[in-house]
Amino acid sequence: MIKEPENALLLSLLELDYENNNKLRKQLGIPKSKIIQLINNEERTKLLDDYLSLTINKTDEWVSKVVNPAFELFAKRSQEPPDTSFERLGIETSQTIITILNGDINALADAMDTPILVKFIKYYCSELLFSNLNRWRQILNDECSKWPIFLNAQPEESENTNNDPENVGFLPRYVTVLANDALKGANGLPEALQKCKEMVHENFHSELEQYFEVALQGYLNLGRQCLVNLTEMVMFEIAPDIDYLFSKSWYSGDGDGFIDNSLKIIESYLINLNDYLEFELYESFFETILDTFLIKYLEKLEEVEKINDDKICNYLQRDYNLLYQFFTGYEIQQTDVEFDLSIFEIIFEFFNLNTNSELIDSFKNGIHKFNDLPVSLATNILRKRKICNDKTVKFLTGEFEHVLEELKEENSNNLMSTFLSNLNKKQ
Repeated sequence: MIKEPENALLLSLLELDYENNNKLRKQLGIPKSKIIQLINNEERTKLLDDYLSLTINKTDEWVSKVVNPAFELFAKRSQEPPDTSFERLGIETSQTIITILNGDINALADAMDTPILVKFIKYYCSELLFSNLNRWRQILNDECSKWPIFLNAQPEESENTNNDPENVGFLPRYVTVLANDALKGANGLPEALQKCKEMVHENFHSELEQYFEVALQGYLNLGRQCLVNLTEMVMFEIAPDIDYLFSKSWYSGDGDGFIDNSLKIIESYLINLNDYLEFELYESFFETILDTFLIKYLEKLEEVEKINDDKICNYLQRDYNLLYQFFTGYEIQQTDVEFDLSIFEIIFEFFNLNTNSELIDSFKNGIHKFNDLPVSLATNILRKRKICNDKTVKFLTGEFEHVLEELKEENSNNLMSTFLSNLNKKQ
């Protein structure tokens, strides 16, 4: 026996053994227990292990040749992004990786042994692919952390990529390409899973589904992380305007400029990326932008120490009108813009209602719409109002918490999180 035989030789030996046993049973009617095997069980196990090991090693080599140049290109951004979504940039790897996977599935199927196919899928999905996708996320986060530095550079420096040795200005498009590629990877896995299931007994289907689910979640997590990073880029650009919200300048005729300028920046991203992001991702990006902006807005409202009781609702209404006009102008079916913006109605009531019973009823109505409405949001608003002293706020806080607990007990299995769950995380 050759110590490390090549895959073709190993496969030939396994096929010869299988065909010999098959012919003896079917053509000559010899019982399996009386067949003298060409390869005994120990030798067969060794051949299968060698075949699996060689397949894994070769696959590692192929995948490395695909992903390593892509990792390097993303980190260096030495190539200008293409003008259309149809042209390749060079960081797209998912289709090739899925092709390698399908080729390996076919090759291992020729060995006619289900356990080694399942072992390979476990390795490919839960280890090799999972590791590479985590590496993508690490590189993605590392490179996107350079975006604030790029924006804080002198205007002439940030606009001229020749003065930007790392080409950070290309990042949004690179991230867009990576997001699209992650989606293609996720979409390519079900066909590979189905192919595997057709080759093995149904007893192995659940295990295969488990391994493919790890790979699927890896691709989906990478895609989501791309959208999060793109959103963080937008939020960093509008941060100076967010800082002015609820300041003295905000309580003025020109105070709408802070929201207006923020929306112009958001619009520039939505327009530019609309031509490049896959529509499914674009819809998610739009939703993430809206929800994140509202979270930033509410955080700023909670953060400010003083408000103008007499004017704040008028200017909140002004902001609401601007946001409603802007975001409802996009036809995004999966995002209920009006629902998300209805948080303003609840805020208006917290600022306008005066009696304890009215405020408790308002909170109760609010959590039936937003079941994750933070008690802290309501109490932070009340603390800013002149009519609410510490004793009143303490009493209402207890009432709000009681109402919230009742809701959770009555609907423990039917509570769907909203964008406000992200505000909860920051409390």
